[in-house]
Amino acid sequence: MRKSSKFIPLENLADRQEPEASTVSKQILAFCTTSKSKKELAAFCGFKDLRNFTLKHINPFLESGKLEMIIPDKPKSRNQKHITVHFQ
Repeated sequence: MRKSSKFIPLENLADRQEPEASTVSKQILAFCTTSKSKKELAAFCGFKDLRNFTLKHINPFLESGKLEMIIPDKPKSRNQKHITVHFQ
């Protein structure tokens, strides 16, 4: 039989899962004490796909108010950075 290069044994599937969402959330909030770009955040958390990272992690934080944009008038600016909002 010929082996397919797309075949992934089930025992190796667990090794390929993404980091747990709560761990990533804590990392993002801790890392953003100073302003960081999306690219810096994704690299720090070990993600390569910026679009997916933004949809799954950054946007929920922006909607909940835990992160804010440095330039809120221009969300797609190349100079856009994000910072953790501190509640007192």
